[in-house]
Amino acid sequence: MNSLHLSHTDLFSFLSEKLMRFIWRETRFPVIICDRDGVIIKAVETERIGDTHAGAVKILRGEADEYAATAEEAAQNPLVKEGYSCPIEIDGVRAGAFGITGELALSKPLARLSAKILATWIKEYQQHRLFRKTSEDLFSHIDRLVDKTRQVDEKFRSIIGRIQKASGRASEKVDTTDQILDRVYRISQQSHILSVNGSVEAARAGGEGLGFAVVAQEMTRLARDTKQTAEEIQDRLGAIREAIQEVTDALARSLGIADAHRDDIDDMNRMIASLKTSVKELSDLFEE
Repeated sequence: MNSLHLSHTDLFSFLSEKLMRFIWRETRFPVIICDRDGVIIKAVETERIGDTHAGAVKILRGEADEYAATAEEAAQNPLVKEGYSCPIEIDGVRAGAFGITGELALSKPLARLSAKILATWIKEYQQHRLFRKTSEDLFSHIDRLVDKTRQVDEKFRSIIGRIQKASGRASEKVDTTDQILDRVYRISQQSHILSVNGSVEAARAGGEGLGFAVVAQEMTRLARDTKQTAEEIQDRLGAIREAIQEVTDALARSLGIADAHRDDIDDMNRMIASLKTSVKELSDLFEE
């Protein structure tokens, strides 16, 4: 029976039965346990279960703090047996009554002690059930939190992966553009060389080479402008390349932090698993 999931009434009955059997086994004294109405719910002599105990009724109504039947009273009345009954108090409330049949000198202290033991058991079980429920709620909350953290981590890694791919493609395009600019730069140099040669030939041709000289000058200007533009683009590409590298480095650092967080989550999961095991072992001890 899983006593940690019993109702208050069933828990009272379960623990009463457990204590009653222990006392009977160790002392052979008959035991009765009454509910808050004074009705016998547990008894070694099972035929008494369901009867109303007059002494217990007075105790539970607050009309008496104990009920004792002496040997003399038992000798005079065949319906009376020597013994002692006292309240079972839980948090100052009389939840039932505990009675033991036997020599009054022995049954009185034994009944009082047993009533306190039963009340302590019930209180401890109630506290443990509260502790277990609180622990389960806490573990459930932590599990949800860890799960959300893992989801965020996966999304974060996915975003970083896409950014890394985009950075890689941008870097490839920058390299391609850089290669194209190198070709443009070489073409401008060749154009410059041609313009110089053209100017020389135009000078040799004299008046007939004036038209060719104009073309050569334009080629010189075009080569100069092309080279300047290529150099400006080259500088901008260098700045873009540095920016891409900074992004790549930042992503690498972010992944390092994410890896550390994942390790922390794994460590926390191991600690939670160990704590869950400890709580279960503690619960199992209460079930014994």
